[in-house]
Amino acid sequence: LSGSRAQALRSTPEQYDESDWLDIFHPDTFENYGAGLYLKNADGITVQGVTARDAQNGIMLSSVRRSQLLDNDVSDNSGWGISLWRSSRNALLRNRATHNVRCESESYSKGCDSAALLIRQRSDSNVIADNDLRWSGDGFFLSGHQPGLEPSVGNLVIRNDASHAYHNAFEATWSWGTTFLENRADSSAYAFWLGYSTGVTVRGNTAVGSREVAIAIEHGSDNEIA
Repeated sequence: LSGSRAQALRSTPEQYDESDWLDIFHPDTFENYGAGLYLKNADGITVQGVTARDAQNGIMLSSVRRSQLLDNDVSDNSGWGISLWRSSRNALLRNRATHNVRCESESYSKGCDSAALLIRQRSDSNVIADNDLRWSGDGFFLSGHQPGLEPSVGNLVIRNDASHAYHNAFEATWSWGTTFLENRADSSAYAFWLGYSTGVTVRGNTAVGSREVAIAIEHGSDNEIA
């Protein structure tokens, strides 16, 4: 499913254009942006071995429950490799989602909210394990940015590699109960950016060579770093 629809980027290597920034706040961006594969209002779906590269977005889930994404290749997109909106109790295992990035050049570094994996709007109790999320704007990006988005609760993120992120290897903002276990977050600007998050566990992860800070928590509470 490679080579599907993508926005024409207005930024050039010399000049950044703010219009390239992605909208993470509205569900209709799923339809506007397009994707190689888009699942909506589905239950118990299995997606395995799909290739969706070289477009804007790879695989998008909207109101999808109890489903599995296994062994897919969603790399080299200009937006998101995998994106979840109101999607809970899913398993995302062994997917390759590298080099999902936009708004980066030698002249500027913006990221424009691009990510290997984006989770938004009450996407709860998902298991994200053994995925390759390297070399993206953000590797793992969980946003419950208020007032525009509601928090996502109780996601387990284990044994993923989000190294070499241009910005945050793992980001969880305005969320509750996210657990990060045994992930790699090397050579990124921030290994873990956890602003306004509560009840987050960061245990047994590796964050070598962070360009800014390994673990940053602004206005967080009841978090465990071990």
